[in-house]
Amino acid sequence: MKKIILLSVIICLLSSFLAISAPAAERELITDWYLKEFHSDITVNPDSTLDIVEKIIADCGNLPDQHGIFRTLPTAMFLSNGKKIKTPVDIISVTDFSGNPLSYQKVVDPVNNALTLKIGDPNKTVSGENDYLIKYRYKNIIRFESDSFAELYWNLNGNFWNIETDKYTANILLPTPINRQNTEVNLYSGQFGAPDSGLASYRWITGDNSIFVEARQTLKSGEGITISIVFPKGIIEPYQFTGWEKYGSFFNWFTFVLPIITFIITYRYWQKNGRNHRLNKTIIAEYQPPDNLPPLQIDLLLKSGRLTPPAITATIINLAIKGYLRIEELNKKEYSINLIKDNLTELTTDERVVIEAIFDKPYAGERKTTKDLKKNFYKKIPTILEKTVTQLTTEQFFDPLGFKYQKIFIFLSFFAGLAGIDTLLITFKRAA
Repeated sequence: MKKIILLSVIICLLSSFLAISAPAAERELITDWYLKEFHSDITVNPDSTLDIVEKIIADCGNLPDQHGIFRTLPTAMFLSNGKKIKTPVDIISVTDFSGNPLSYQKVVDPVNNALTLKIGDPNKTVSGENDYLIKYRYKNIIRFESDSFAELYWNLNGNFWNIETDKYTANILLPTPINRQNTEVNLYSGQFGAPDSGLASYRWITGDNSIFVEARQTLKSGEGITISIVFPKGIIEPYQFTGWEKYGSFFNWFTFVLPIITFIITYRYWQKNGRNHRLNKTIIAEYQPPDNLPPLQIDLLLKSGRLTPPAITATIINLAIKGYLRIEELNKKEYSINLIKDNLTELTTDERVVIEAIFDKPYAGERKTTKDLKKNFYKKIPTILEKTVTQLTTEQFFDPLGFKYQKIFIFLSFFAGLAGIDTLLITFKRAA
């Protein structure tokens, strides 16, 4: 009898030992990645955002050609009435437990409303246990469907894992007014869409506004843990979307279209009004300025309304030729300009403006040096340009609409350039 009892005890102990050691024995033959430990710290903020920090220890054993793990996050959720709402997510950092940055790529799947982080260097293989620290922020998470309460309905570990998780835990920190006295908590676990499998438990900890959740057993591929926390309204406010979050996708599309539209419009206008048609006529040498225009006006016509310093210099020399100015060399670097005649009625508008820019109150005998002009003459150049362009426009050398179109096209080109740069930055950011 004693032998039978002793044998029964030995069998029980052996069975217990085998049951305890079975999972370890399974992991000795690793055929795929598995999550050895997965812990989430989730902070619920009063603006309907979640700050989430995930600490993951993943093991791939000695499997060949392994580079890292995939972490897939939903970017939308569906309410009980079937309405889809966006839940934007900002990735803050992906590092190891020591804070060293890890390479990762973001892959957006708009069809399945998901963002996947491909964590790992494609040019570097890994083996054994690897630790990952992922920090991100979710927006527009709290539900306000009911008239009497608000709800955090959140999948803690995610149903997107196609590998097993040996140990999962989570700490959920709620705003101070939310506590166990005014809150109802429910857990749902198992495959997506299946009845609750009772795979997890929870308990309140530290100050009655923090909840600890723990998986009771290994979570298989596709098994998740969802928590429902119902609390009074008024504690957490609905999330306020920014303009970019509301219309960002439209602007991203528009940034590609705007440069094309701008190019088509400007090209068609140039074809119609600005293109120089080929002429096979004989080129005849002209020895007089067209319509006897002074140098400044000719330069503005050639430069499409732009003013260059040589044009002003040529105007001063031309005024000396006409007998209004006398230019004397004082030394190799300095000249004096003397006003000979102060009756300017026979001069063109631009010539009068140049003389008035050199001499503040022109009178015969007034003298200025180039050294004097260096101090203030540049301030008067915009006036010279404005009055000369006005004169040419009055004489119908310029079409006034041309300058308006020029400003419009410059304005459109500027914003098209900004939009293009913004698109490139978004593209590089997504690629990174």
